[in-house]
Amino acid sequence: MMIASKELPSVDCAIFADTGWEPRAVYDWLGWVEAHVPFPVYRVRKDDVDLRTAALNRPNKRHGFAVPFFHGDAGRSPYRECTVEWKINPIIQKCRELLGIPKGRRVPPNVWVQMVVGISWDEAQRATNGPIRFILNDYPLIERRWTRQRCLEWFIGKGYPLPPRSSCLGCPFHSDDEWRRIRDTYPDEFAQTVEDDRVLTERWGHRMHKRGPLASVDLTKDDRQLGIPGIPGMINECLGMCGT
Repeated sequence: MMIASKELPSVDCAIFADTGWEPRAVYDWLGWVEAHVPFPVYRVRKDDVDLRTAALNRPNKRHGFAVPFFHGDAGRSPYRECTVEWKINPIIQKCRELLGIPKGRRVPPNVWVQMVVGISWDEAQRATNGPIRFILNDYPLIERRWTRQRCLEWFIGKGYPLPPRSSCLGCPFHSDDEWRRIRDTYPDEFAQTVEDDRVLTERWGHRMHKRGPLASVDLTKDDRQLGIPGIPGMINECLGMCGT
């Protein structure tokens, strides 16, 4: 939106990697954005398969689950493919498509993509250079030292609707703070996630919360071990690719 307001340089497009497991509010807000920016917004997805369906019905044959759910007393699965397979790779493939370079063909050294990433100053730990040679990341909010709160104040000052947090509903990296936020903000979707957690346990013996079934676990604890104040669970959740 800062680009649309001409406070940042123009871009050719925006890309949203859709796992299919976001709160409805995220898709509603994305629709609003698409109607208010002067450039195309591409929604990309892994093979048209949503992550929820894959997580509940199709364990990875080599490592078990693409999502690192909890299992018994053994803790979280060490294998984590959701970020790469459902977020990073679809974005890379779209960049190749826009460059006109098919997957598998080498990108010439004089061709690159400048990717503007909206990570704020208080999330700077999530900013990475990235492993892809032809994609150069740019972090204008970090350069300006804008915090998440400063970004929200900017939206309020413009009279824009506030962006909801983008995060998969069933992510096992949620802190108790985040689980409570989902429960209180999106009660219907939280109820569905509780049901998904039950199915996950019955089918595969895995669960979304480290301490037990989501339906009965105590969420009143101030569990911030996965995140930083004000952004619970954000640092560990998706390696700099998820989160608004």
